[in-house]
Amino acid sequence: MSWRSRAERCVITLRPQNAVAPRNTATSRKVRRTIAKKPAAASTPQTRTSNRRASSPVSTGPTSYDEAMDDWAAAGLSALQRLHPDCHRSLQRIFTDGIDLTTHYSGTGTAEAAVAALASLMAPWIETQSSPVSCHSACDISPVCQEVLSNHPTASRPHHRFRDLCERPNADLMKRLRATLTGFQKKAGLTRSGLQTPSPSKVQLASDNWVSAAMQMLSEWTPSRDSLSDCLRHEHPCKTYPPSVPRRYHLEVSGINCQPWSQAGMRWGWLDERSIPCLILVRIIMVIKPDFVCIECTPRFDFRKLQSLLQPTFRGDFAITSPRDFGLPVDRKRMYMWFDKCSVVSSAMLPMADVSDVMMRTQELTLDVFLRASPAEVQHYYRQLLAVHRRRPSCDKRRLRLDDVLSAGNVARLQKYRKMVATLPDASCYVVDVHKSPDWGAKPRSSQIPTLLRSSILVALRAPPEDDRLLLPSELPALHGLKLSPDLVSRLPAADVRSLVGNSMHMVQVGIFVQFALSTRRLRSHVSVLPAGASSPGEVLPSRKQDLSSGPVASQAGAPSPGSSTDIFPTRDVAIVY
Repeated sequence: MSWRSRAERCVITLRPQNAVAPRNTATSRKVRRTIAKKPAAASTPQTRTSNRRASSPVSTGPTSYDEAMDDWAAAGLSALQRLHPDCHRSLQRIFTDGIDLTTHYSGTGTAEAAVAALASLMAPWIETQSSPVSCHSACDISPVCQEVLSNHPTASRPHHRFRDLCERPNADLMKRLRATLTGFQKKAGLTRSGLQTPSPSKVQLASDNWVSAAMQMLSEWTPSRDSLSDCLRHEHPCKTYPPSVPRRYHLEVSGINCQPWSQAGMRWGWLDERSIPCLILVRIIMVIKPDFVCIECTPRFDFRKLQSLLQPTFRGDFAITSPRDFGLPVDRKRMYMWFDKCSVVSSAMLPMADVSDVMMRTQELTLDVFLRASPAEVQHYYRQLLAVHRRRPSCDKRRLRLDDVLSAGNVARLQKYRKMVATLPDASCYVVDVHKSPDWGAKPRSSQIPTLLRSSILVALRAPPEDDRLLLPSELPALHGLKLSPDLVSRLPAADVRSLVGNSMHMVQVGIFVQFALSTRRLRSHVSVLPAGASSPGEVLPSRKQDLSSGPVASQAGAPSPGSSTDIFPTRDVAIVY
């Protein structure tokens, strides 16, 4: 049954012959040139010159579920090699020397899995005695996240797992920080009731003064690489940060609490108490000084303030991306920030905003690629929901329908969504979030799944309406590119799975961002521990695999090394020099 047949009760004007036909997903992705640009409110004061490649070729996106989960690293390397065959030199140098990875508010361990996937991709070019990637430590306040981290494969399992970041400074310092913040909130005129509208200038002044005061107070706390914290894995204090090893890089990947800057929150920014962990993280970065830092947050995050706190030791850049930029039918727009330690990186070959341009892929997948549960599994989940909420269907049925398991309010919103979808072009599937009112936000799209939040209730609208169904908890991790153990997911309540996935980075987003950043760094010269047969850091061993990726993989001996002054991207006229 088509969508228009479902809407026989609705008065629908048929599309005239000269109207635009329903969008073809792949074609529309080729036309769509969404480039992550810096919003005026958060733009960096640094002036940069960039010649964007407006006609960069667009790669074909994944065409199956397996490709959507696994091919992003090889496809990213292929896209970079179209600019120059030797673009993997910097990646080779970094992974040959080795990476010590630390993460804070690690969630499901997406960063660990992404970096491990990049190390696996670069395996043909590196032959070192030590492991190319060591996941030193992870940190998360959630016990569910801790359980997921402990069940990671060996390559991406953190050696140490620590609790909340706010437990590291002493309790007296944390108490004084919260008391000081309360005073600045009062000065700004901020109240939880929201009945008063404070002056923006007063809020901005209070916010700047609070950050300065907080950093001054945090200067009393000096973490070091010898600092110890209670390790949940070993059940005794362990070193919180990896040791500083010559010719080995320290990469820090962290998420920041989004609520202080999110459009759905109160938008108090730095004056929100949940910004304190971010300031503690800044203090750690300033003292420990990792070589590379990657931070993820909502697009409304105050990048300018964070950059000013980390200067002059670090220089930063950011991009706002979505999985849709990389060929996946999932909407999750996020700001990814990258900071280089100036003593390690001399310049960047491309601005980070170019990641969406260089790595863009067409969208070939439909939304139902993620609907992998069988009808029997759907019915079993429906009966579990009825048992949990102690409800009965309207009549005895062997086959439960979606309306039988949703609350009255969600059913009312679902009916509104059904009417909206009936007026849209025919498609195999639409996915909507019935926890949100259809009167708020954009119309449903057949080309994307809404952003998954902790409170989301995602519903797939299909033809016929009897096939409409919930997305099961077991199907949610794949929306973020996560490969979680089915046994683990089955043991967790549905709310915990939604919270777990909704708070996590998207695997493809963070993986491609890290890959692009490391590939475009021009490192300062030092002697790398290259495998036998490579006479210099600029010489790359031939691949042991014939078809590592869809792009060229052979390198040329004698080409400029990543630490030289020659840009290996000849299509650009200007490099970003720190």
